[in-house]
Amino acid sequence: MALHKGKFMHFADDYCLAILIKAVCLKHKGEKQQAEECFLSIIQNYKDVQVDKYLIPSALYELALLYISADRLDEAEEALNRARQDYKGYSLESRIHFRLHAAYMKLTSYRDERAKNHRESQSNVSEDLNLL
Repeated sequence: MALHKGKFMHFADDYCLAILIKAVCLKHKGEKQQAEECFLSIIQNYKDVQVDKYLIPSALYELALLYISADRLDEAEEALNRARQDYKGYSLESRIHFRLHAAYMKLTSYRDERAKNHRESQSNVSEDLNLL
């Protein structure tokens, strides 16, 4: 979708910012499917954004958090990697990198917890089988 509207020089930037705000609000309201669609819309329009290049890695970061909360950890990691590796030299980069790092830590914690729970459930199954 080409986001150029007549005399508005940075229409795509403004549009994507509005969609980012909408998506974050939807995410916090629990409307996760709609939020995901908004984040993906921003990411798909990366070529049209002229000035506010931070919008794309910000959308990827928020999308990763959404995926983490939905236990879609591989997709979360992919979004975080794209945000960190594919975008450089934009305003607010260091701030977003701090947030990305925190999200990586959260992702690692979720994976560790999942592995621990899996090991415990396997142990419980083995104990149950031994009782038979």
